[in-house]
Amino acid sequence: MQLLKFMTLSMLTLAVGMAADHPITISGGSPLRIQHDSWNPRDDQTLGTTLHANTVTRVEVKSDTGSSVITFSGEPLDLRLTYGPIHLALTTDPHGHDPVLKVDQKTSLKKHFRRKNDATFESVRSGDSIKGVTLLKAGADQHLDPVSGHTEIVIHYE
Repeated sequence: MQLLKFMTLSMLTLAVGMAADHPITISGGSPLRIQHDSWNPRDDQTLGTTLHANTVTRVEVKSDTGSSVITFSGEPLDLRLTYGPIHLALTTDPHGHDPVLKVDQKTSLKKHFRRKNDATFESVRSGDSIKGVTLLKAGADQHLDPVSGHTEIVIHYE
């Protein structure tokens, strides 16, 4: 009987852990920080994630000028922004899985970011801010309000 209780508790713990949110956070303070608990650098311009079965569920954009929440249910995500001279694109596959963060092809991650720890990449530039945020859901522009001041973008990935 105790073995059955242990097995049930173990399965429940595993299920809760697998359903956990693994957000990707882009914080436009000074310097810009990009955080995620499972980064997997692919090359000099691309960060992937090691979590492949999870799906984007919502994107929150907060800045001094307001906030927006866009919900997702299996649609592809295409988020683009500029931070000083850095152009970033975060995209998923057609089903909202496997987010990939890319820097402009004319530059590199190493040139603009240092790895602060396993979860955080931090811009080597300070004094800039996030500008020009564009969010597409299944190819349709979500018409976000212009961002100003400190901006934080959270992509919830469950």
